Amino acid sequence: MAVSLYRVLIDTSVWLDMAGSYRAAPLVRALHEMCDNAQLEIIVPDIVREEFARNKDRVATQSTKALQSHLKSLRYALKGHTDQDIAQQAQNVLQGLDFSNATQESSIVDQVQELMDHGENINVETSVFHRARAANRSLYGEAPCHRDKGSIADAILFEVYDEMRQEPVRDHIAFGFATTNHNDFSDPRGDNRTPHPELAHAFGVRSQYILDIGKFVEETDPGALELGDFELGYSPEFRTLTELTEAENLLFRKVWYNRHMNLRYRVEQGITKVVPEADYSRSPYRSDQILDSVWERALAAGERTRQEVGIENLGPWDDFEWGMLNGKLSALRWVLGDEWDMLDT
Repeated sequence: MAVSLYRVLIDTSVWLDMAGSYRAAPLVRALHEMCDNAQLEIIVPDIVREEFARNKDRVATQSTKALQSHLKSLRYALKGHTDQDIAQQAQNVLQGLDFSNATQESSIVDQVQELMDHGENINVETSVFHRARAANRSLYGEAPCHRDKGSIADAILFEVYDEMRQEPVRDHIAFGFATTNHNDFSDPRGDNRTPHPELAHAFGVRSQYILDIGKFVEETDPGALELGDFELGYSPEFRTLTELTEAENLLFRKVWYNRHMNLRYRVEQGITKVVPEADYSRSPYRSDQILDSVWERALAAGERTRQEVGIENLGPWDDFEWGMLNGKLSALRWVLGDEWDMLDT
């Protein structure tokens, strides 16, 4: 019997991504219509609802800033329009749009909240059983807690999903687990589209691992997003300059810290010598020396990085993760004006 109804647990990361971007409106609308049409029932654990409530004001502000940045780009583009009368009319319209008030700021967030509160959703109260199973995963470092023990909330979500997808249901019902958190849930060997081997037992026939909720909608209800795009003027959203520079700075610090720890290892092993000014060789330069004052500043910078970025976000990285970090940093720097392969720290 063909699948006609999906029960999908949507991770908090997906909810917050949708709420943080006004461009997600067509996707939210398509999901809402799937619920209306008995094609979809969203599984909403209590911890997802609580985390969304804690963060929705922040992502609402984020969405407003992105929209303001987009409008600023439009105003700038209009300055070069050949017909300045038309351009001025458009400028006047744009100037009259005020997205700083709470009504507009909460618009996409309200739509996401309505979707989360849909009457066909399956609300789940996490139990002691779910938490105990998750704690066991954390204790033994099993996915999604294999990277750091702060992922226990992710483990609780997985246990909720694993329990529900095993419940006896009619043949027309299938399940899905939707997330954007590939670091904790996906196969660490490089294919993000597949679940971590320690979680793979939960996926297969009538149970999907979903990394792209938009693609899931397109495959389940072809045409749903095209209609939303037409009605709401959807187009891909560009990152703001602030988002780009913040991401570049975080990647820079991660790459710098890894190199710092390698240097620290060489110093501790006596491969690189920490020397005072009087003994430091500048001509010729010696790679086995570092000036004592420079080393003191490097140690202080390392401590600041641990405090500000968080030791759990600083590795160690395997070869694939290290390659991804450097590739992302190079790409962002190119977008921001550097040449390709600029990886200096």
